[in-house]
This record gives sequence, structure tokens and C-alpha cells, in this order.
Amino acid sequence: MHTRREFLIGAAGTLAFMTLGCRNSSSKAVLKIPENAEECIHLFNFFSDPALGFEQARTGLGLTGEPKVLQSSERWRRNIFEDQKGLAKNVELNTTRDETYGEYLSGIYISYGKPIGVSLSTIKANLGTATEHIKKIPVFGTAAPLMFTNLKPGQREKEIVSYGFYPEPSAAGTMKVSVLFTADSTFWDTKTVDFLRFERRPV
Repeated sequence: MHTRREFLIGAAGTLAFMTLGCRNSSSKAVLKIPENAEECIHLFNFFSDPALGFEQARTGLGLTGEPKVLQSSERWRRNIFEDQKGLAKNVELNTTRDETYGEYLSGIYISYGKPIGVSLSTIKANLGTATEHIKKIPVFGTAAPLMFTNLKPGQREKEIVSYGFYPEPSAAGTMKVSVLFTADSTFWDTKTVDFLRFERRPV
């Protein structure tokens, strides 16, 4: 006969196994345009790997057409994929040339046509604390949420928050990646995100 203590230990072990199994089955990492916080972490992990190159990112993110190329400096090139189909409206893949590492993919900027829901607590649990910057931008419309302040007839303003994350590399041989996203200022944990920025550099 099992004691109550043995029963509780066994039950806890079974629950942990079931939970771990569900977590593994529901969090399979795929390189794609993120639709939620978990997929943002997946992209972060892919981007931490120095082996991820321009063409791999282009294919994985499902980008179509030829990019508009802007040579911002001798070492930095912007490749802007406009009018994309799906979640992203525009995606920018940046490359940087370094004397030590040569040319590498250094940035992924995603502008959404329709905002996605991102759990701030999930991002913080994986990437640590965030820096927060609030700014006010003008908007047009007839609705007047409490957060808006009249500017002039037909124009109002709202608060936008930028959340920045700058974690240290998780393992030797990975790149240092920073993440920034912008969202309307709300008290809810799930933020309506319309812009994601991933940047990285060798360490």
C-alpha cells in the first residue's frame, strides 16, 4: 500500500511530465513572422545563432519580391521588403560589414499591417526587465478614448510605449541580440504590437 507522501510525490511527477510534454509539443520553434510572445522568443533564439544569414531569414520569414536597397553607410545596408502579404506590411533586413566578421545579418525590423497581441510578462520571463519609453503621437478619428487629449479639431493624441530588452548572450558562440517593440499604452499584459525590432552584434 502506498503512503500518502508516496502518492503525492507520484502525482506531482506525473503532472510535471504531462506539463513538460504539453509545453514541448506546443512550443515547436519555427522561423516565421511572429504572431505572439512565444514566437517572438523563437525568432530571438534563431537570431542569436550566428549561422542565420540573409537568405535564410528571407526564406523563413516568407518575404516576397525584391527589396529596396539603401546603402546607409559603407558598413550598413538596409533591404526593405515592402507590400508583403500576410501579417507583416513591411520587413527590413539589415546587414553590417565588420572587419573581423565580414558581412552579416544585423537587424530584422517588422512593421505589421494589423497589430498582434504580445504578452509582456512572457517576454520579460525570457528576456529580463525592459526599458520603457513613452511618447505621444497625433491620431485622427472621431472616437475619443480617455487616453486621448484634444489637440485641434479632428486631431487627438495617444501614448505609445517602446519596450526594449538587452539580455546577455545565453551561451558561448551566440550573438548579443536586443529586442524592441512598440504598443499602445495600456494596463493590460497583452500589448497590441505594431512594430518589432531585432538587432544583433558579435561578442
